[in-house]
Amino acid sequence: GINAEYGDLSSLSFEGFLLFDFFFKNINSKANRLEFIPTERGQFITKSFELLGESTLWKIALNAHDPAVGQHAIFCLTHLQTHVAPELYGYLGEQREIFLKKCMDHLSNAAKGIHPKSDSSSLPTHHSNEIIVDRCLTLLKTLIDESESSKRVNIKRHGSGQGPVRKIEVTLPGRMETDTRGEGKEVRVEEEKFVIELHSYDTVGKMRKLVAEKLGKTCEEVQLYYFGHHLKSDHESLKENNIIHKVEVNLISPPLRADKLPSSPLDPDSMNISNNLISPSELLSDHKYFSELFRILELNEQIGKKVWQLLMFLPTNKNLSDALLSLSPQPFDFASFLDVTSPFKLLYTLQIINSLISPSTSPGFTASIDYEWCLRFQQSGGVRYLIQIFMSKEVTDLHNISKKVSSLGLILKILSFFLIDFPNQQRTDHKAPPALNIQELQLVTNLF
Repeated sequence: GINAEYGDLSSLSFEGFLLFDFFFKNINSKANRLEFIPTERGQFITKSFELLGESTLWKIALNAHDPAVGQHAIFCLTHLQTHVAPELYGYLGEQREIFLKKCMDHLSNAAKGIHPKSDSSSLPTHHSNEIIVDRCLTLLKTLIDESESSKRVNIKRHGSGQGPVRKIEVTLPGRMETDTRGEGKEVRVEEEKFVIELHSYDTVGKMRKLVAEKLGKTCEEVQLYYFGHHLKSDHESLKENNIIHKVEVNLISPPLRADKLPSSPLDPDSMNISNNLISPSELLSDHKYFSELFRILELNEQIGKKVWQLLMFLPTNKNLSDALLSLSPQPFDFASFLDVTSPFKLLYTLQIINSLISPSTSPGFTASIDYEWCLRFQQSGGVRYLIQIFMSKEVTDLHNISKKVSSLGLILKILSFFLIDFPNQQRTDHKAPPALNIQELQLVTNLF
């Protein structure tokens, strides 16, 4: 049967997967566990979370050596989670927890089989574990992409507004359009160019939204291309796609009216549970998963980069942000939060501090600077500790140098705020400027 143990599925060909996919969908459809929806593209929706052959589908997704097979199996798994029948809406929160736990368990077990800092090319015995780690990370990212692509899902992501500013030149080529004001004749529209500013960790979706607003179009009408590559995933960052300076736009006809398409399985208006309960990014930012992701960050640089990209799409970890927000004027153990031995954790925490002193107009972000918090941060020893980090040897060695350079840049930005901008603001508000003690003055003198 379809649930039988097939043994080693790592060598499954793409043709073999298509055959499995055909039987998987048809057997579950006959068992009334999947339902075929006759749309233009055709799709199945899940009617039961107990699907025949799902364990085999997991094995294919995580173990297939052919990247195309693995990617299609991953898409199938996430599609089954995000396209469900209305009668299952009330169970989505529980099912999402089960799905994420299963994926994180696979990720953790595979990560334990990889030597820290190892070079996968020199350790073939770890190759299968590294494939599983890579597929699990792709699966988590794809699930976020599939389930949170709705414009109604408003998640405050840690990576939004992070990274260097990039000025993107947008080009809309000349084209023929129907003149709706006249007799409906085709008229020539000249090429348009304009520039938008984004950060390297901002998403393709955010770029698409800015372009659509500039052109007076909807996001669904805007296709983006970077040197001929179609940018389809709204949850991928500019950094992931190596987008540095320019993109090209193609306008398409508005999509079919919503009443002619199956209703979105994650439409908040049609669900009887809070969207936050089923948001995979919110669930993954929970401490039980977050701490494990940070542990895997340190395995090796290649895996670390992929985990870091995932963390940028999750909400900021509540434990870390709450600990910083609840600072008192008393001395604080910053060494446990600003850990110089972990380049990724150091940068992550610095990004939280930077967001607290950098007002943003984006929904859900700091609209103005909390100067009372800034005063508590300085009084609790935050500025002094940042100066000590900047002068330490740990942040200047060559291991994970890219993250350390980013950390040093943020430290300089934060110090500039506290040593120059913040005292000036305090004087403007007729409050006593926060004074540096002798030790801080000595460290600043050495620094500059």
